[in-house]
Parts: sequence; structure tokens; C-alpha cells
Amino acid sequence: MAHERLTFALPINEKTGEILNLPRRDKDLGILFALIPRKMGGYRVEIKGSLHKFYSESQNRAPLGNSNDFTVYNLLTALELLVKDYKINPFSSKLNNLEFGVNVLLPFPVNKILKSLVTYKNLPFTRDTRSRTLYYQCQMQCYIIKLYDKGHQYGSDASILRVEIKVLKMSYLKGRGIQLVTLADLLTVNNFRLLGALLVDTFDKILFDDSTINAADLTVKERNIYQNGRNPKFWIMPDDLTATQAGAHRQRLHRAKKEFRDLLERHSQGRNLQTLVSELIDQKWKQLTTINEELLNCINERKISWKTLRNIEILEISEFSV
Repeated sequence: MAHERLTFALPINEKTGEILNLPRRDKDLGILFALIPRKMGGYRVEIKGSLHKFYSESQNRAPLGNSNDFTVYNLLTALELLVKDYKINPFSSKLNNLEFGVNVLLPFPVNKILKSLVTYKNLPFTRDTRSRTLYYQCQMQCYIIKLYDKGHQYGSDASILRVEIKVLKMSYLKGRGIQLVTLADLLTVNNFRLLGALLVDTFDKILFDDSTINAADLTVKERNIYQNGRNPKFWIMPDDLTATQAGAHRQRLHRAKKEFRDLLERHSQGRNLQTLVSELIDQKWKQLTTINEELLNCINERKISWKTLRNIEILEISEFSV
């Protein structure tokens, strides 16, 4: 692909001067462009990066990264630049994976919610100890849930929680009725509500501890439920069970999870933080994805104009976040 700011230097063997059949890469406005050699000759083009950061850098807002809000209008602007400036075909360029999420301003320190994480679908969260900010994730087969202190990451005193899903296999979204195949599909209005609902539902399924509970006020049975429930190791499925044993164990964990959640609801002091944050996620997503008639017309006009473009590239979107 041709662009005045992209050079794609040739990989060369320094000893022999031979041109190597290796990927050629260059970066512009936070987006990594790669030319991947094909077995039969020529190159396949891949791009990777954050449309949020790309938009910020294109608007000379680089220091913000993706710590600010990113609306549908901003998304449209970023895609318009990507299509027109880099000559990318949005209707044929395939999305291989995607990240989506929101930044929510909390009325309490972010670490209060992060340090209460227990499990998601019986899998524990892991903390990235290499990061200087609190960063936790839980990896499933088709997606990864990420929660971290976005304010601290960008040197802000504000309590900003980033809640994000990284989709590793697009079939995960398809199974939930979300049709996201090409770059242009990012502007499919029906997807916005479904993605927001998925983000909220995923957060609601996380198991949290509650620091307001005083174990001394519990009965012996309740104390046992509480201590087990807040222990991530309690929820791990043993890997040496037969199919029958595994089914029975899952049923026990399902009952234990209900008992634990019921206990938290009865003994929690004050507002449930998970419910509060869940509402904030829902509100922020709806705020960012609200579309009026003017914006809808603008989206449709842009799509029509893109279809008139000639000599545009077909890309593989190896990793995109919005």
C-alpha cells in the first residue's frame, strides 16, 4: 500500500545483502501497518491498533491516548480518515479480532473494585505485575476481560476504571447475534446496543468480594460460605475429574455461587459496588453510542461515498480496539 508517511523498509540480511522474505512494517498515528509475504508472491496487508488512539493522535490529542471518551461520531471520523487517507476498502477488509469497552468515572478509588475481584466463570483474575498501574484480566478461550486503572495509567488523579473485552475469535460475537465481519460493520447501528449489553452482562457475571462484610457478624455456616466464596482457588475446577464428576462439581459450584451472592446481598453495608459500576458502564455506553437522525444520515452518506472509491486496499485487521 502507498502512503507518504509509510516507508516499509526492506528486511535485508546484513551479511549477504539478500532481501529477506519477511514482514515489512511501519507505524503511523498509532496504527501498525504490516506487509505480510504471501506464499505465491505479493503481500497481504494487516493493520493493528486502537481506533480511539488513532483518532486522538489525528486530532493532535496524543497525550490523551484512549483515556478520554470515544463516541460514534469520533469512530466515524477515524474510519473516514483511515479509508480516505490510506485508501482502505472498509467493505472487504476483514476484522480478525476486536477490543471494545468504556472508561467510567467512579465515586470511589478504582483499586477498591479491582482488589475485590474474585473470578469470572470460575476462573481467577490475574494481575499484570509488570504494569505500574493496577491491571487485571481473565482469559477465556474466545475472549479476554480486562479491568484496570485508566486514570493512573495516564497520570490523572481521577478514579477512571477501564472495562474492556478483547475478542480473540469473532465467532464469539456472531454467536450472540453481533455481525462484525468487516471494517464497515463497525458502523452497523444495531450492533451498538448488543455490544453494550454484552459488556454489561459480562461485568455482572464477575464474582466480587465485599470488604464491608464483617465475618464476626456471620454464623458459622455463613462464615464458611463467605471464606470459600472470596477465595479464587475454591472456584477452580480440578482437571482430573471424569465427565460425570465434573458435571456434579459444576452443580456444586453453581449452588455455592448462589449462596455466596445471597450472603453478600444480605450482609453488605451500603450500596453494592458491582451494581453501581454496572449501571455506570451501561450509562456510559449508551451515552457514547447514542445516534440521532443527523448522525445516522452522516453514517449513511459516508458509506455511500466509500463505495465510489477506486484502487483501494483490502486488509486483514489483525487486532483493533475501539
